[in-house]
Amino acid sequence: MTAQWNIAHECANRQPSAEFPYEYKSIEINGHNIAYVDEGEGDPVLFIHGAPTSSYLWRNIMPWLQDKARVISIDLLGFGQSDKPDIEYGYFLHVEYVRKFIEQLGLENITLVLHDWGFNYGMEYAVDFEDNIKGICFAECLMWP
Repeated sequence: MTAQWNIAHECANRQPSAEFPYEYKSIEINGHNIAYVDEGEGDPVLFIHGAPTSSYLWRNIMPWLQDKARVISIDLLGFGQSDKPDIEYGYFLHVEYVRKFIEQLGLENITLVLHDWGFNYGMEYAVDFEDNIKGICFAECLMWP
């Protein structure tokens, strides 16, 4: 109980920061550069943002995990530091990019942290590759039956 209280107390007293203390990396998918952050070691925790955000959304959360896991935050195509090609963006385009991103990085035993539309892209992957999912956390998501 003491360890849980200390973490809760520390979180409650920490001030949010506008700083983004991470270096972006880049991977090419279907001829487009996809920016991402990749810090720490261990089982991956993959953060997938919604619209109109980017990996910047997770800047105050990733530091809490990066000494316990490999934290990875993607900038979806058309967002943040990723390429913004003049193409028709759609649901299945992002689903494909998320799947290829995970494959190219060789991620296994993934915990997904999903926000907004990122929930749907991540859940499409989780349904198709459930054996590769360790856990799922989501907030402010868009769902339908």
